[in-house]
Amino acid sequence: MKLGYTDISKKREFWKEQSEKISGKFKVKHSQSHSHETLFLNFEYKDLDIEFSENDTQPLKVTFSRGARRDCNISISEEDVIEKIVKFFGGNKEIQVGNSEFDKQYLIQGDDSVLLRRFVTNDIQTLMLETKVFALNCSTNRKTDRLEFTCTVNRQICDFEGLQKVYELTCSIVDSLKKLGVI
Repeated sequence: MKLGYTDISKKREFWKEQSEKISGKFKVKHSQSHSHETLFLNFEYKDLDIEFSENDTQPLKVTFSRGARRDCNISISEEDVIEKIVKFFGGNKEIQVGNSEFDKQYLIQGDDSVLLRRFVTNDIQTLMLETKVFALNCSTNRKTDRLEFTCTVNRQICDFEGLQKVYELTCSIVDSLKKLGVI
């Protein structure tokens, strides 16, 4: 294994299986030299076009964009040592959701603490911990009035069940955003 490189060719079959299960579209794109490949899984959920992508040098990423009905700015990321030090000295304004395991693992920030706490349901917290999400960003682009969502997930999802959990997390996120009137 090269540094920063993970051969994802072994993941093709369970990505294809997941695609069939959710009536999605699966495709593989190779680099010009055929030395690297990218897996794509596109599907529709509640009128949203959602894309999963992963390649040999980048982890699984979930993205979608949709017209926003209200402003939203949510950032959840793994808390690293530097962030813990800054937080200790009072430099970071972090939001706590009341789940000690989740609050310890993630730095949670946003413009509207009430919206953020309602967004991060128990289901979303559990699925984020299980799938080892690195970062989740959800924000309204004020120029286009579109909500832009990106979630980066652990590279170690190497089976159908793991990918299914990412799908469940994505659906829970969409449901939460719709319930809150963001999209």
